[in-house]
Amino acid sequence: MSLPPFRQEPFTDFTVAANRTAMEQALAEVRARFDTHYPLIIGDQRITTEETITSLNPAAPDTSVGRVSAATAAHVELAIETATRAFASWRMVPAVERAGYLVRAAAEMRRRKFELAAWLVCEVSKSWPEADADVAEAIDFCEYYAR
Repeated sequence: MSLPPFRQEPFTDFTVAANRTAMEQALAEVRARFDTHYPLIIGDQRITTEETITSLNPAAPDTSVGRVSAATAAHVELAIETATRAFASWRMVPAVERAGYLVRAAAEMRRRKFELAAWLVCEVSKSWPEADADVAEAIDFCEYYAR
């Protein structure tokens, strides 16, 4: 795999009307998914527990952004065992293939940049530029370490 030289992910210019519209649409789509219950994912298992952890919107503390199943000590042990078993084959994956996963992850984050930024706005009250910069930084980490 031959990659072009590393270049930082550009920040979104929110003075451009199309970018503001895209962010507003992403925010509406994210808000439509508020209070969804997310299961634990351990290996290929989706585990729903009665006890949940609720993420509240700091700007509107009565608003549930989402709920995640709360893990028990047994779930943590299962996750460690599952990761240990998976590492046996993962460690044999050539570095160039691993780098390819990072490049694909960066591409997916780039494709969903407004959505990811919208989650940051809603879940931790980031401003639009701060949220955009955080997503850009995550993309940069993937791209940089792929190289």
